[in-house]
Parts: sequence; C-alpha cells; structure tokens
Amino acid sequence: MGDVAQIIHKNDFNYDQIVSDVITDGNWDVNHLQLHEYLAEHINSIDIGNQDLTDTPIWMPNSNDTFSTASAWRHIRQKNEVSYFLKKIWHKHLPFKMTFLMWRFLKRNLPFNDTIASRFGIDSDARCFCCPIDQRDTMHHTFIGEKLAKQMLNFFGNPVGISWEDIPIKCVLQKWWNIKPKNSLHQTILQITPLIICWEIWKARCSVIYGGNKCYTKQIQYKILSYLKWIVSKAKSNTEWSYRWENMYQPVMGLIPKIECIVVKWLKLSENWVKINTDGSKDANGRAEIGGNCRDHRGIIIMAFARTVGMDTSNMAEAKAALNGLEWCYRNGHSNVILECDSKIVVEMIKGNYHIPWQMKNIITHIQNISSTITCEVRHCYREANQVADALAKWSITNENLNIFAHAHLPSRANGPYRLDLIQMESLWHKQRKNSFV
Repeated sequence: MGDVAQIIHKNDFNYDQIVSDVITDGNWDVNHLQLHEYLAEHINSIDIGNQDLTDTPIWMPNSNDTFSTASAWRHIRQKNEVSYFLKKIWHKHLPFKMTFLMWRFLKRNLPFNDTIASRFGIDSDARCFCCPIDQRDTMHHTFIGEKLAKQMLNFFGNPVGISWEDIPIKCVLQKWWNIKPKNSLHQTILQITPLIICWEIWKARCSVIYGGNKCYTKQIQYKILSYLKWIVSKAKSNTEWSYRWENMYQPVMGLIPKIECIVVKWLKLSENWVKINTDGSKDANGRAEIGGNCRDHRGIIIMAFARTVGMDTSNMAEAKAALNGLEWCYRNGHSNVILECDSKIVVEMIKGNYHIPWQMKNIITHIQNISSTITCEVRHCYREANQVADALAKWSITNENLNIFAHAHLPSRANGPYRLDLIQMESLWHKQRKNSFV
C-alpha cells in the first residue's frame, strides 16, 4: 500500500496488502481502510485505468517514469536562481577548460593578490610578471588593465563597436552580449569571443610565470582568430574565411539564414468522413485552454468546443483537447474519423511511437481505446492549418465552462479562419534553420 499504510492506525491491518485489494468491480473501495475523508475523496478521484495491465512502479519526479540520480538531485536540492553570467559562459563550441576558467573567474577563485586577500585575509604583494612597470598582480589588472589585455580587447572590440574602458570585466562581457545579433552565428561569435580572449590572456600569463616564455601579441591574436575561423567554417563550410578579424566579422553579420517554407491549408476529406481539429495552449499564468472543431467532408463545422482545463502542461492540454473531440464523435455515432493535432509529440504518443509520461498515460490510453473501436486516422498538421482550433482555445481563457458551438455561432476570432478554410485559402508555414545560411 506504500505511504497510505503508514497513516492507517489499525493493529490488525495487513501491511502487505496490495492496491488491487481495495478495488471492487472496477471502482475504489476504501471504506474499510478508515481513512480521513479528504484522503478517501482524493483516492476516489484517481482513474484506476486498465486493471489487466501489470502494475509497474514509477518515479514521479521524472517525466519518463524512470529513476535517475540527476532527477533525485533536482528533487531534493535547494535550487538557486540562474546567474546570467554563469549561464552565458557555457556553449557547445567552447571546451570545458575555457568555461571552467570563466566559472572560476566569476567566482573569484583564481590565484591573484586581491582574491587571496579577500578569501584568506593574506595581503600578498606579488607583482605582475608581464608588465615592464611595477604593478600589483590582480584579476582586474590582468584581464583589463595590463597592456596585452588592452591590445586584445581593442583589436577584437573596435570592429564590433566596443572600445576599451577601465571597467570591471563583467561589464565588458555584458557589452558584448548586449549587442543585438543579426543571425545565430553572429550571436555565437558575440557570446564566445570575449571568453576566448580571457582564456588566451590567462594562458599567456601562466606561460610567462611558469614557463619563462615571452608573450607575443600577434601570436595570441592568431590563436583567437584560428579558433573563431574554425567555428564559422563549421557553420558555413563553403566559404573561404579570412584570418583578418574585420574581414571575418562583417561577413558573419551579413549572413542570411535559410528559411524553409511550405504551403499549407485545411484539407477537405471524402464523403462519410469527419475531421476533428484540436488544439491546447497555456497562458502566461500556467492555465491551460483547449479548443477544437468537427467538420464534414464539405468543411462545414458540425460542432466546435472550447474550455479551460486548469493548471496543466501544454502537452496535457493537447491530449485533453484530442480526447474531448474524439469522445464527442464516438458518442454521436461518427465511425470514420480523422483526428488532426498540431502537436507532433502528442500525435506520436497516440500512435505508440513516443514514450508516454505517466501523468498522460490514462488520457492517451483512453484516446487509443476509442480509436481502436472506430475507423480513426491520427495525423499531425501545421499550426497554420489548425487556426480555428487555436482561436477557440485562446477564446476560452475567460470561459471555464465547456462551450459547444454550431458553425453559425462561432466566436468572432474563430469565424475568420473558418471562412478562409471554407474557400481553401493557403497559408505559408516557415521555419528558420539554425546555423544554416544562404
């Protein structure tokens, strides 16, 4: 019985009792457990599901039902707010060593005079090894004030529109990251370039201190440019990229993303068939709404519905909308049905091609059971071909009760898309391909 057994105060209670022992004729029978009324009501509200299936344990904190140490850690830990700077230093094109250096930098865990003094109270008077003049070895001096840092920040910052200033390094990073990107590759360059500069400055400093080497400005510039050239070449390999920073940065800004376009429309169907189009959405407050409509072979709406379903996920709202529409068709004797949703994930769940989260298992199983008793074809459609259902779902934000409409009484926001569907007006579905350019 799990946790329920711990709150039942009966000396003669069998703690090895299983859940099936409190199910009678397909319904919960919790009277003999002597539970509090609110617990009994809660148990009775739970859908038992298919009793012929083997009971399996599920790990509720994870959406895929299975236990993982990562999900257990997320469940028990005290999660802090995500830091803007710590989030931006992670990027798939940056090796871990660069990100780890910046993490230590932002946490002030690098061995400099100022960090040692602030953490341990030891005031060291070590001098900068890279400067010909006598300067204290601090983080700000190394990454901002030192001659090499000024040269690197000016060399890479001037073409971008960022001139060197004696300001904290966080402000320098924010200047780079606040520039509005022209495309995804431009955004990547703006995000990682200052991080690569910091990495190469740190390497040069360590090379002088621990290797007794000299640092050459041109050599460090070439290392940074080589890394950036490798990144832009991965995104657009059919272009010969220059090793000059200005000749690399300006073409990156001018890249035009590839846009994939498909002409879509609501498709009519054969006689003796009906089509259900459903949609679910979630507003900014987390409240979910559903909407849908059923049409005949001419495209005339037989029935349309809209309602809110409380606080829920988008996928759950999509599934509830599909179930609502399919149940109506089943009750009203429609045996040849096409179900169209604009959620690819929910469609694949219904078809059995995608893992069903435990929270959605009963709803998806119910949809599958109805589909198996009639001739039902489940399809995915683009949002542009599902605008009536989308408009109905958004209309239901202020209407908690289930609303049923005929085609003559549709809400005004759904009436326009409906009329366009009747005349088979085409729409253009488009999607910008990330890191793919003309």
